[in-house]
Amino acid sequence: TLFRSMPDKDLIQCCKKLQERLTMDELTDSDIHGHELYEELRICIQTLPLKTDLQSSLKYILERNLIEVYPNVYVALRIILTTPVTVASAESGFSKLKLIQTYLRSTTVEDRKST
Repeated sequence: TLFRSMPDKDLIQCCKKLQERLTMDELTDSDIHGHELYEELRICIQTLPLKTDLQSSLKYILERNLIEVYPNVYVALRIILTTPVTVASAESGFSKLKLIQTYLRSTTVEDRKST
């Protein structure tokens, strides 16, 4: 639904930015071609049922064998859906670090008191 209401100018810009982000250097091609992604999205949006989320869109493309029709949309959806939103392991690591620091501080203070 986001893409349905997005102006063409903004959608083209988003597609080009995605292509740039997925391009490692000038010698390698991106997995996504920005302009082709834009063209595919404009058509794909019209065929998808209203109020379709990203996961349902990917499922729709897979179930109807539309990967060859929308190759850039297919790759973009797979990348978006497999990219983690947060890194919980890093947050958990910092939390554990705080616990360890607190423990060490408390045992150091106790050691000083006993001597």
